[in-house]
Amino acid sequence: MMFLVNFVLDDEEIYEPYEWQIDDRYEEFSYLVIFHFQTSMLYDFLYGTLKIDDMDDGIYIIGDSHYCFVVEISNHMILRRGTIDYQQQNIVFKIIDTLPVSSFHYTVLQRACVKEFGLTRLERTKKQVIEEMLEDAYYYHNDVLKKICKEFMITDNNKTIQYQRILSMIETGYNHVHDILYEQFISKKFG
Repeated sequence: MMFLVNFVLDDEEIYEPYEWQIDDRYEEFSYLVIFHFQTSMLYDFLYGTLKIDDMDDGIYIIGDSHYCFVVEISNHMILRRGTIDYQQQNIVFKIIDTLPVSSFHYTVLQRACVKEFGLTRLERTKKQVIEEMLEDAYYYHNDVLKKICKEFMITDNNKTIQYQRILSMIETGYNHVHDILYEQFISKKFG
Protein backbone atom coordinates (compact mmCIF):
# COMPACT_ATOMS: atom_id res chain seq x y z
CA MET A 1 0.00 0.00 0.00
CA MET A 2 1.28 3.46 -0.88
CA PHE A 3 0.84 6.14 1.79
CA LEU A 4 0.42 9.76 0.70
CA VAL A 5 1.36 11.94 3.68
CA ASN A 6 0.66 15.65 4.02
CA PHE A 7 3.42 16.93 6.34
CA VAL A 8 3.72 20.08 8.43
CA LEU A 9 6.55 21.11 10.71
CA ASP A 10 6.38 20.24 14.41
CA ASP A 11 5.18 23.72 15.44
CA GLU A 12 2.34 23.84 12.88
CA GLU A 13 -1.14 22.37 13.13
CA ILE A 14 -1.64 19.30 11.01
CA TYR A 15 -4.14 19.48 8.18
CA GLU A 16 -7.03 17.07 8.12
CA PRO A 17 -7.76 15.61 4.67
CA TYR A 18 -10.70 18.01 4.13
CA GLU A 19 -8.20 20.89 4.56
CA TRP A 20 -5.59 19.66 2.07
CA GLN A 21 -4.56 22.02 -0.72
CA ILE A 22 -2.49 21.50 -3.87
CA ASP A 23 0.55 23.40 -2.57
CA ASP A 24 0.88 21.39 0.68
CA ARG A 25 3.99 19.28 1.42
CA TYR A 26 3.09 15.78 0.23
CA GLU A 27 5.36 12.75 0.29
CA GLU A 28 4.71 9.15 -0.73
CA PHE A 29 5.87 6.09 1.20
CA SER A 30 5.55 2.47 0.14
CA TYR A 31 5.83 1.24 3.75
CA LEU A 32 5.43 2.78 7.20
CA VAL A 33 5.58 1.08 10.61
CA ILE A 34 2.31 1.45 12.51
CA PHE A 35 2.04 1.76 16.30
CA HIS A 36 -1.08 1.38 18.42
CA PHE A 37 -1.11 4.05 21.18
CA GLN A 38 -3.40 4.71 24.09
CA THR A 39 -5.41 7.88 23.47
CA SER A 40 -3.57 9.92 26.13
CA MET A 41 -0.17 9.11 24.56
CA LEU A 42 -1.57 9.85 21.10
CA TYR A 43 -2.63 13.34 22.27
CA ASP A 44 0.82 13.94 23.77
CA PHE A 45 2.38 13.12 20.40
CA LEU A 46 -0.19 15.31 18.61
CA TYR A 47 -0.04 18.40 20.84
CA GLY A 48 3.30 18.17 22.64
CA THR A 49 6.91 19.01 22.12
CA LEU A 50 8.45 15.79 23.34
CA LYS A 51 11.83 14.32 24.18
CA ILE A 52 11.35 10.63 23.33
CA ASP A 53 13.85 8.33 25.01
CA ASP A 54 13.31 5.01 23.26
CA MET A 55 11.90 5.61 19.77
CA ASP A 56 14.32 5.32 16.86
CA ASP A 57 14.58 8.02 14.21
CA GLY A 58 12.14 7.34 11.40
CA ILE A 59 8.67 7.97 10.04
CA TYR A 60 5.76 6.16 11.70
CA ILE A 61 1.99 6.02 11.68
CA ILE A 62 0.62 6.25 15.20
CA GLY A 63 -2.98 5.98 16.27
CA ASP A 64 -5.69 4.54 18.41
CA SER A 65 -8.89 3.04 17.00
CA HIS A 66 -10.37 6.46 16.16
CA TYR A 67 -7.56 8.79 15.08
CA CYS A 68 -4.16 8.39 13.46
CA PHE A 69 -1.41 10.56 12.03
CA VAL A 70 2.19 10.33 10.92
CA VAL A 71 5.25 11.48 12.89
CA GLU A 72 8.82 11.89 11.78
CA ILE A 73 11.23 11.37 14.68
CA SER A 74 14.72 12.86 14.49
CA ASN A 75 17.21 13.07 17.39
CA HIS A 76 14.52 11.81 19.81
CA MET A 77 12.17 14.71 18.92
CA ILE A 78 9.18 15.05 16.59
CA LEU A 79 10.42 16.88 13.51
CA ARG A 80 7.22 16.75 11.47
CA ARG A 81 3.65 15.54 11.73
CA GLY A 82 1.33 14.64 8.90
CA THR A 83 -1.95 13.09 7.92
CA ILE A 84 -3.08 10.48 5.43
CA ASP A 85 -6.36 10.51 3.52
CA TYR A 86 -9.58 9.04 4.90
CA GLN A 87 -9.43 5.84 2.82
CA GLN A 88 -5.92 5.10 4.09
CA GLN A 89 -6.97 5.96 7.65
CA ASN A 90 -9.74 3.35 7.53
CA ILE A 91 -7.24 0.70 6.47
CA VAL A 92 -4.82 1.81 9.22
CA PHE A 93 -7.58 1.59 11.87
CA LYS A 94 -8.21 -2.05 10.92
CA ILE A 95 -4.49 -2.78 11.30
CA ILE A 96 -4.25 -0.87 14.59
CA ASP A 97 -7.09 -2.96 16.03
CA THR A 98 -4.94 -6.07 15.57
CA LEU A 99 -1.81 -4.60 17.22
CA PRO A 100 -0.88 -4.58 20.90
CA VAL A 101 -0.66 -1.16 22.55
CA SER A 102 2.87 0.27 22.28
CA SER A 103 4.46 2.39 24.94
CA PHE A 104 7.42 4.75 24.78
CA HIS A 105 9.17 6.77 27.47
CA TYR A 106 9.10 10.48 26.83
CA THR A 107 9.06 13.86 28.52
CA VAL A 108 6.55 16.54 27.52
CA LEU A 109 8.52 19.79 27.20
CA GLN A 110 5.48 21.91 26.29
CA ARG A 111 1.98 21.54 24.90
CA ALA A 112 0.14 23.34 22.13
CA CYS A 113 -3.50 24.31 22.29
CA VAL A 114 -5.89 21.58 21.23
CA LYS A 115 -6.99 22.07 17.63
CA GLU A 116 -10.64 22.79 17.02
CA PHE A 117 -11.74 20.34 14.35
CA GLY A 118 -14.33 21.20 11.73
CA LEU A 119 -12.99 24.64 10.89
CA THR A 120 -11.35 25.37 7.57
CA ARG A 121 -7.76 26.56 7.42
CA LEU A 122 -8.97 30.09 6.63
CA GLU A 123 -11.42 30.10 9.54
CA ARG A 124 -8.70 28.93 11.96
CA THR A 125 -6.32 31.59 10.66
CA LYS A 126 -8.94 34.34 10.98
CA LYS A 127 -9.83 33.14 14.47
CA GLN A 128 -6.17 33.28 15.51
CA VAL A 129 -5.83 36.83 14.15
CA ILE A 130 -8.97 37.89 16.03
CA GLU A 131 -7.73 36.41 19.31
CA GLU A 132 -4.35 38.15 18.95
CA MET A 133 -5.96 41.49 18.07
CA LEU A 134 -8.40 41.23 21.00
CA GLU A 135 -5.55 40.48 23.39
CA ASP A 136 -3.64 43.45 22.01
CA ALA A 137 -6.72 45.67 22.46
CA TYR A 138 -7.21 44.43 26.02
CA TYR A 139 -3.65 45.17 27.12
CA TYR A 140 -2.69 48.19 25.01
CA HIS A 141 -5.68 49.86 23.30
CA ASN A 142 -8.60 50.60 25.63
CA ASP A 143 -10.28 52.74 22.96
CA VAL A 144 -10.40 49.76 20.57
CA LEU A 145 -11.86 47.52 23.28
CA LYS A 146 -14.53 50.17 24.01
CA LYS A 147 -15.48 50.33 20.30
CA ILE A 148 -15.80 46.56 20.14
CA CYS A 149 -17.99 46.53 23.25
CA LYS A 150 -20.19 49.25 21.77
CA GLU A 151 -20.49 47.27 18.51
CA PHE A 152 -21.67 44.16 20.41
CA MET A 153 -23.71 46.04 23.04
CA ILE A 154 -21.56 44.96 25.97
CA THR A 155 -22.36 47.54 28.65
CA ASP A 156 -20.34 46.31 31.61
CA ASN A 157 -17.75 48.89 32.74
CA ASN A 158 -15.21 46.35 34.01
CA LYS A 159 -12.52 45.91 31.33
CA THR A 160 -11.76 42.30 32.30
CA ILE A 161 -15.43 41.31 32.17
CA GLN A 162 -15.80 43.05 28.79
CA TYR A 163 -12.85 41.09 27.43
CA GLN A 164 -14.16 37.79 28.83
CA ARG A 165 -17.60 38.38 27.29
CA ILE A 166 -16.09 39.02 23.88
CA LEU A 167 -13.92 35.91 24.20
CA SER A 168 -16.94 33.82 25.15
CA MET A 169 -18.66 34.96 21.93
CA ILE A 170 -15.81 33.57 19.80
CA GLU A 171 -14.68 30.64 21.95
CA THR A 172 -16.01 27.75 19.89
CA GLY A 173 -16.75 27.29 16.25
CA TYR A 174 -16.77 30.04 13.67
CA ASN A 175 -19.74 32.33 13.13
CA HIS A 176 -20.82 35.83 12.06
CA VAL A 177 -19.17 37.41 15.13
CA HIS A 178 -15.79 36.16 13.91
CA ASP A 179 -16.43 37.59 10.45
CA ILE A 180 -17.47 40.97 11.86
CA LEU A 181 -14.46 41.21 14.17
CA TYR A 182 -12.05 40.07 11.47
CA GLU A 183 -13.34 42.57 8.91
CA GLN A 184 -13.32 45.39 11.47
CA PHE A 185 -9.75 44.61 12.54
CA ILE A 186 -8.44 44.22 8.99
CA SER A 187 -10.11 47.41 7.79
CA LYS A 188 -8.85 49.18 10.93
CA LYS A 189 -12.36 50.46 11.77
CA PHE A 190 -11.65 49.65 15.42
CA GLY A 191 -8.25 51.37 15.29
